[in-house]
Amino acid sequence: MPIVGSWIGGSTSQVVLKEIIDTPDPLFLSVLLIDNIAVNIWTILMFQWIKKSDHIDTKWGIQKEKNTELNADEKKGSWWSIELLVIIGYSILSYWLPWSFLTMILCTSVLGVLISALIPKWNSANSLRWAGWLIILVMIFLGFKLDFSHWNIPLSLISVVLVWFVFHALWIGLHTYLFRVPSAWLAITSMANLGGISTAPAVTAAYDQKLMPHAVLLSILSMATGTLWGLWTIYWIQQLFVTI
Repeated sequence: MPIVGSWIGGSTSQVVLKEIIDTPDPLFLSVLLIDNIAVNIWTILMFQWIKKSDHIDTKWGIQKEKNTELNADEKKGSWWSIELLVIIGYSILSYWLPWSFLTMILCTSVLGVLISALIPKWNSANSLRWAGWLIILVMIFLGFKLDFSHWNIPLSLISVVLVWFVFHALWIGLHTYLFRVPSAWLAITSMANLGGISTAPAVTAAYDQKLMPHAVLLSILSMATGTLWGLWTIYWIQQLFVTI
């Protein structure tokens, strides 16, 4: 399940699902290592793909559309004190409320999406900076709990990773070809899904910096829904094994 969380929502969804289903530390470390190696290799491939996307479009007979630039708010904004106050206040409230880990994660995700959608001023450079530091903080605290003494990389796990990548590439490539979407979007959406907000804008910038806001939005959508997709996968697999 951490694989599902990581490749839909990124590392944060990965560690959340690890805590929810209590994945053993040796297995989780194996997933973490394979995940980083695989995504880094895929990022290199997507850099090469997006650089050659115009040539691929010509071969596939796809017409290149005009770029649509989003008006992203890159200002630091004057809301940094309010944002910090909300973060501290919500952290204290979450500590005292009798919430389960799953409830806290779901409520926080929904609240974050609602705030960013309903309060335009919240989408500032400061908000992204706070979010980045908080993600690092979460990873550090969860990393302290891992046991590095016993772990290995089973071949079955590598097989799952390879099958996932092949299916991902075929699925997104087929849709790109059938719907005549410019092939640059294959790399952008793929990295938003697998790489997340840290790599999708970088790959996009190698093609056209005006498309970077789109990559950021797709990455945020992936992060917001990654945990939910992981939970749905857990439920589906549990029902499958119960039926069997």
